[in-house]
Amino acid sequence: MRRAAALLAVFGALAAGCGGSGNSPAAATDVETKPAKTTTPAGYTVRVVKDEGFSVALPKAWRSLDAKHALASGTMKQFEKANPQLKGQVQALAQPDSPLKLLATGPAGKDGFLTNLNVIVTQLPPKLEFDEWTKAELASIQKVPTVSDVEQEVTQLPAGETLHLTYHASFNRPGGKFKVVVNQWMVKKDDFLYILTYTTSPSQEAKLRQAFDDSAHTFELTD
Repeated sequence: MRRAAALLAVFGALAAGCGGSGNSPAAATDVETKPAKTTTPAGYTVRVVKDEGFSVALPKAWRSLDAKHALASGTMKQFEKANPQLKGQVQALAQPDSPLKLLATGPAGKDGFLTNLNVIVTQLPPKLEFDEWTKAELASIQKVPTVSDVEQEVTQLPAGETLHLTYHASFNRPGGKFKVVVNQWMVKKDDFLYILTYTTSPSQEAKLRQAFDDSAHTFELTD
C-alpha cells in the first residue's frame, strides 16, 4: 500500500464522513486525556497513546474517536463508492493492525466541515537517511493527481527532525467534489515514521493554521 494513497484515504474519508452519518462517533478507548503541562498551549489538553508511545496536545473541544468505528461507518461506504481508487486503503486502515494510531476531530465550522487530526505510525527501512526518505515522501505526494500547491520545509519538533508539508487535495462525495487543505508533519525517529495530518476546509485554514502548528510542536515520544 503506497503511503501517499493511504494518507489520502484517511483524511479524505474523515473529511467526508466524520460525524456526517447522524450517529454519534464512538470515543477512542486507547487514548488518555491528561491535564496540560507547563509547556502546553493555553486551552489545550494532552492526549496520550500509551501503546504507541506518543502524546500530542489538542484544543479541549476536540474529541478523540475510535478510528476503526469511524472508518467502518455508513458514510465511509459512500465515500468508498465515490472514490473507488481509495477503497482498499480505507478498508486496510480500519483493520486491527492499522498504522492509524490516533484520530481526533474539532467542532464543525460554519461550512459544516469537521476539521481533524490523524496520526499514522509506520516503520521505515533500516538506516534510511533523513534526506532520502523526505525526498521519497515528497515525490510520492506530488504524484497524486488530486494533490496541488505542495509546499515544504524542514523543521524541528521535540521528537526530532521533521518534514512539514502543506497542500490542497480534492475528493468526490455524493453531491459533488470537495477540497481540503492539509498541514502535515512527518517525524523520523530511528526506523519509525510518525505522520501528523491536520485537515480542514479552505475557508477555515487561515483561522486554524496557528493551532495546527502549536499542536504539532507538542508532539512527543513518551517511551
